[in-house]
Amino acid sequence: MIHFRGEVRGYSLWPYTSVDIESRLSEAKRVLPKVSKVSQAIADHLDSRPIVARAHYIQTGNLRYFDVVYCNPDELDERASSYETAADGVIFVPLCETDIEHKKLLKIGETFNARTDRIQIVAIPRPLNHLNQAALDAQRWEWVQENTPELNNDRFAREEVELNLAEARNRLQTQIQGFIGLNRVTGRSTLTWFYRGENLKFETGRLVLNWLSTLCDNVFTKAPRIKNELINRQNISSAAKAARMRLIELMFLNSDKADLGMPADRKPPEKSMYFSVLQEAGLHQDRDGVWKLGYPSAQHPSRLLPVLNKIRETITSKPDVRIKIQDLMQALRQPPYGLRDGLFPVLLAIVAITDEQEIAFYENGTFLREVGKDAFLRMTRAPQNFDIQYCKIEGVRSELFQRLVEALEMKKSESKEIELLDVVRKLCTFVAQLPEYARNTTRLSKSARAVRDIILQAQEPVRMVFHDLPVACDFQKFEIGKPAPQNNALKFVEKLKEALDELRMVFSNLQRRMDLSIGEEFGYAGQATALYRNKLAARSEQLLFHATESKLKAFAFRLADETLPNTDWLESVGSFLALRPPSRWKDEDEDTFDREMGNLGGRYKRAESVAFANTRSGNKISSGLRIAVTRADGSERQEVIQFDTEDQSKIKVIQEQINALITKDKRLGVVAASQALWSQMKPSEENS
Repeated sequence: MIHFRGEVRGYSLWPYTSVDIESRLSEAKRVLPKVSKVSQAIADHLDSRPIVARAHYIQTGNLRYFDVVYCNPDELDERASSYETAADGVIFVPLCETDIEHKKLLKIGETFNARTDRIQIVAIPRPLNHLNQAALDAQRWEWVQENTPELNNDRFAREEVELNLAEARNRLQTQIQGFIGLNRVTGRSTLTWFYRGENLKFETGRLVLNWLSTLCDNVFTKAPRIKNELINRQNISSAAKAARMRLIELMFLNSDKADLGMPADRKPPEKSMYFSVLQEAGLHQDRDGVWKLGYPSAQHPSRLLPVLNKIRETITSKPDVRIKIQDLMQALRQPPYGLRDGLFPVLLAIVAITDEQEIAFYENGTFLREVGKDAFLRMTRAPQNFDIQYCKIEGVRSELFQRLVEALEMKKSESKEIELLDVVRKLCTFVAQLPEYARNTTRLSKSARAVRDIILQAQEPVRMVFHDLPVACDFQKFEIGKPAPQNNALKFVEKLKEALDELRMVFSNLQRRMDLSIGEEFGYAGQATALYRNKLAARSEQLLFHATESKLKAFAFRLADETLPNTDWLESVGSFLALRPPSRWKDEDEDTFDREMGNLGGRYKRAESVAFANTRSGNKISSGLRIAVTRADGSERQEVIQFDTEDQSKIKVIQEQINALITKDKRLGVVAASQALWSQMKPSEENS
């Protein structure tokens, strides 16, 4: 076998290196005489993997871990105050170089001010100057490898350098583990631990891990104990999120059924969540023959009651105030609860269902009238967009609430009492079902307009009922702890009911005005629609035989339609004149209706007067002529003259006589003819 010795030396019968490794190492020693700072030299060798409190996880089902943060001694306070993490705790490891720094750090550890929102521990290793030689050896071999290009062509020299570098790094890593070794279970631990000023010593890494689990037990005293890895996690998988949403949907829909109505022969992932979180934890139980969701007992081993109580206490302690869901989640992550984010939506759903009538949810500032799976799905994706509020009723508010229930004619069912949100939903539904005209018109009293606008823009139930609506009705707010004048609640509800009645009748009043306008225009003033519609229809049908102009003919068609109920007939006529259905009118559309009614009504009557004969004789006239003369003072006389073919010869003789007179002096002849016509016609009032 021959061995290649490089391009310069050719081949040899024995392995041989053409690189003088010893001289390169000597050069590295000259270039790197010492390590400037050991902490920087070993930075890439430090183990930053989180440390899991294993025993605590096995016993409670809560996977808790500690971040490991290395820092310089002078950075300790700043890093401890500003470091943010989703971990349950942080282990700060200040790397001291000398014995003097080490002694100084020991004193700092005794007075270290840890944050209260998470566990903060300080672990101080021995001075790193003892690692100086091992770090220096590793750096020198790294220098040789990086600064000797001949190694690219000499496999034997390259392998020898790599072997020496690996040995140097292994020695350094072994010594680092001896100094720090946070994740090392076996072997002696040389770290000095501080927690809340207490100096702790542990002989082995196993004792450290046991202590971390015990610490979690002592700190998270009110944490739930749910042993389900699908959901009791800080971050759950996409499949687990989908299963959680299906479980929440069943909670809202089937809380009165055993196993939430899930089939016994199927075992989807949400079923395991149901058994471990709801059934075994005592949240879904058969109470007096009825399955219900509710709070467990204080002695239940699941220890869910403290978290549920915390959720409710947080919102009930600030009635009328909206609490951010994100802030509530953050409070429950912290000691002593340490709730995992995967569980939070299910527990919040329990509170929402159990206290449904006292709790309101908001999304981007808007009150959610219905809360269910879809709202919770959006909440889990963007909790920062959601708020929760406790709607408290007591004192004078109780009296006001009862008056509102009576005024709205709400009847309580056997299963539950009427609550504030029931009243709010009733008001919101009432306004939402009003015709669009009623929601747009300004032709209302000031209080009715204000009441309508407040309900349409409702964002907070408590504020709407006890603050905004009273102010709209010229009353003071009904605030907690503040007395109100006697009978104010009764007077306010009476005025509110007047405003609601006005809103209820505003569209009917519009139809009444339309009815009166049509009746007055066609000579039926004061008559009900039912009395004059058939007469107007008969007139319109007769007009349709003679009318050819498209708009007038379409108008007559609408008036002649007797198949529609009165309200639909008015809607049809109004839609034609204002080009929009009256139920969707704005105020200017009513003005358009009145204007068009006058215009088309006048054209209708003029065409009608020309087209028809004397209705008293019942004889149909073949031709007709309408003559109108108007003077400068505005007075007018008009007359419709009917004639048939038998009159044509007489008319022709008279026409020739008149033409002969007018042609003698055309200007004066026309004036004389018009004055003659004026004297022969009756005044317009008599003709009408």
